Amino acid sequence: MKFLFWFLVVWLVWRWWRSVRRLGARRAAARDAQASGGVAPDWMVPCAHCGLHVPQAEMLMDDAGLAYCSEAHRRLGVRHG
Repeated sequence: MKFLFWFLVVWLVWRWWRSVRRLGARRAAARDAQASGGVAPDWMVPCAHCGLHVPQAEMLMDDAGLAYCSEAHRRLGVRHG
């Protein structure tokens, strides 16, 4: 019976410790999001010509829906080989 009591005490302490750690992680994530202005990170998309990854907000698209890093690469099109 004594073993069961101590097992229960250790289990409760362990559960409490996990909840405190999770709460701290949530607060840190909220603090980081607030410090960055609450802006979500932008997806990075590879250029169809050179392979350079550019933020989705800065990419240029052609008629076929391919993404490019610059107007010059968009005009050159997909690099073959």
